Amino acid sequence: MKRKSIFTLTDLETGLSFRVQRRAGSSHADVQPITKEDSKIMHQIYGGKWSWKRKAVLVQSGPNRIAASMNGMPHGGDGIPDNGFSGHFCVHFRNSTSHRSEVPDPAHQLMVHKAAGQLETYFKSATPLLLALSFVEAMNQQDADMVRQLSEWMPPERSAYFIDELSSLKSIQVRLRNNKDGSSSLNPNMEDGDVSTEIRLPIKQQTSGRGDRNTHYSFIFKRDNPQAPWKIADIVAAGTSGNHSSLIP
Repeated sequence: MKRKSIFTLTDLETGLSFRVQRRAGSSHADVQPITKEDSKIMHQIYGGKWSWKRKAVLVQSGPNRIAASMNGMPHGGDGIPDNGFSGHFCVHFRNSTSHRSEVPDPAHQLMVHKAAGQLETYFKSATPLLLALSFVEAMNQQDADMVRQLSEWMPPERSAYFIDELSSLKSIQVRLRNNKDGSSSLNPNMEDGDVSTEIRLPIKQQTSGRGDRNTHYSFIFKRDNPQAPWKIADIVAAGTSGNHSSLIP
């Protein structure tokens, strides 16, 4: 899609569609709603509150439909007057990168694969770190189906607890600092033949009635053999025993 091209975004969750114009962006698209009505529909998709949360969307450009991910926060330059949207927002595609990083944003890529109906394949090929980041993002999205899918190999009561927590969870994020090339220093040191590993992530979460909390989650991973997909076997928070959920204070 060329600069100044106009296309339609359809949100997978609500089914609502609105039109946008690509204003800039190289490895991703910086876009703006065309009219006030388009901005109103986008605002409705985000529950009446602009947000950095990613959404799985389909891009309709002529006869083509493309899986993508958008955020919902106006920022940066503004090129369409009187459209009720001050700035632009970003649309990412498969393997898109941001202005600040040379590697794809895991949260956007999660939504791109959700839009494409390819989550199972995506998770089966994922590294332990990517699975951990995807789990946190699924919680942040309050996506019960995705949390259930990622926690399938955890103890049933643990998986159920995470899903129950979604109703009171306002936000949860990894307090992660990337290297200059966009890579993370949290990747575990593993040999090709390893069938288990652990990753400790710094977490910030906000929950109704409990405010903000900083902690660490230890993700425990296993696989059946060196060629098999990695699975999340358990998640334990700093200062808790293995018998407690990572979200229990």
